[in-house]
Amino acid sequence: MAVETYKIEEISAGVDEGCLWVSIGFSSELEKLDVLHVVCALDPGDQDLGEGHDAVYLERFDQAYSCNDGAEKILVRPATIEVTLNAKGRQDLGFSGDICFEAPDSLEGWANALGILERMSAQACGRVVSVD
Repeated sequence: MAVETYKIEEISAGVDEGCLWVSIGFSSELEKLDVLHVVCALDPGDQDLGEGHDAVYLERFDQAYSCNDGAEKILVRPATIEVTLNAKGRQDLGFSGDICFEAPDSLEGWANALGILERMSAQACGRVVSVD
């Protein structure tokens, strides 16, 4: 299976309403102003757990392209974010394979995003996130 590689055009991250989030802006064949939102609950409630919302939530530019528990692994390296998708993730997000996002030098917001991803990796919902 081929890896789809995209240059990160912009990135933002933060904490909001009980979750950690990172938004990765890139350009794809599907959408010129594409984005992948990675969201991790800080403390999922019983209702979330009962509905299977105990994993990283992924969403592209539209909720029609979204899923819970679609990533097998999100590996964060000093200059890349590598996303290994399962079959559900590939289908629901509209990717044909795994994804590698490459950060250009001096990308504004990169250090903050790495910090948020590090925090995600320590959460139960962020168990698929690891930082090298």
